[in-house]
Amino acid sequence: MTFTILCLKFVGPFADSYGDLFGDYSPDKDPKFIKTPRQGLQKLASSDAYASGCDDAKCKNYNASAVDVAISQADMVVICLGTGKNELSTVNYEDRLELFMIAISVLLYLINLIDLK
Repeated sequence: MTFTILCLKFVGPFADSYGDLFGDYSPDKDPKFIKTPRQGLQKLASSDAYASGCDDAKCKNYNASAVDVAISQADMVVICLGTGKNELSTVNYEDRLELFMIAISVLLYLINLIDLK
């Protein structure tokens, strides 16, 4: 059984960002050995599109309309959320909880949006 993904969409600040893929304890990163989720998966589809949806990993400013446009007409959507190296290494526990809550809110929004289509 085979299938073709015509249109693969990537959403989230971690979908195409090298800097946020690894935590504080990672070894030195050599870009020639690293692929972002988008780079690694985009060859599976005839076409792909990407929308961060956020200014940065903290996602204080979520752009729902850009995400709505990005995932329209998608055969498959890959959601890439997290907390990021810089955010977790410099904040206190209350800020970490806020980051997780923002990521959960964005994820729930996307699940509901995708489910409606």
